[in-house]
Amino acid sequence: MTNFVKNIINQKSHTIKMYLPIFANVFVWWKMIRPINLLIIVLTQISIRIFCVISKDNSLPNWYEDVIFWKIVAATLCVAAAGYVINDYYDIKIDIINKPKDVVIGKKIHRRGAILGHFCINFIGLLFGFSADIKIGIICFFCEFFLWAYSSILKPLPLVGNVLIGFLTGSSIYILSIPYDDNNIKSNSILVFSVFAFFITIVREIIKDMEDIKGDEMHQCKTLPIVLGIQKTKNIVYVFTISLILLLFSVYFSFSGFIALYFCIFIIPLLFVFMYLLNKAIHKQEYHFLSIFAKMIMFLGILGMILI
Repeated sequence: MTNFVKNIINQKSHTIKMYLPIFANVFVWWKMIRPINLLIIVLTQISIRIFCVISKDNSLPNWYEDVIFWKIVAATLCVAAAGYVINDYYDIKIDIINKPKDVVIGKKIHRRGAILGHFCINFIGLLFGFSADIKIGIICFFCEFFLWAYSSILKPLPLVGNVLIGFLTGSSIYILSIPYDDNNIKSNSILVFSVFAFFITIVREIIKDMEDIKGDEMHQCKTLPIVLGIQKTKNIVYVFTISLILLLFSVYFSFSGFIALYFCIFIIPLLFVFMYLLNKAIHKQEYHFLSIFAKMIMFLGILGMILI
């Protein structure tokens, strides 16, 4: 009797999967591509274009009239959105354990629809990238490849995936210095913000691994918390955070004006608060809060470019 009931349930489950929509609806895709994260990317790139790319001789159009800039923004958004989709595609089993309410692929959209949508978004991103500048297009291609490699191969490895995501985040900032003449760019400022994004992203990615340790462990992932344990992983986070603090202190001695004071008065104290909260954190909810806190620090840090 029990086996009979199980067979009926399995048949119904198979029937439901057969009739899952290939492309679902716009709200499903909206959830998958992380609109808040994409908004942060847009605001960051707009801030860089306004405050770090300056035309003293009117050789550049205003930022809102700069077609090349908007092509770079569109390419970056497509690459990032496709990266989120492919990450959800490979993380279905882990996400069912760590965050079952957020799982979309396999529930509201067919897996084939997700992977097809991923390829389409990537292709559109390449079109925008190559139309802006051949170097931008090549960078977009490699970013797409590395995002796929991260989701399918590198993510379970300790630290490698975290550093890769940090590098890609920093690249989304530094990429805006490529199509413009050096005379029009505050390249040192862009480099500072890209390195800042690199470090804070690594910190946040490691925190997310600590938050998701249960699901990762069940699927034999080799993330830092699983390989080294929570306390040693915290120590590594401290190393990256202190390295970031030292970087910001160097900004204080290298830059004059409000930007240096802004980092020292607002960002560095928040990083010390972050380390204090991390030392006290034990539960999944606390690590989730720290992940959001790290994203807030990144957003506040990027806002500092307004003060350049």
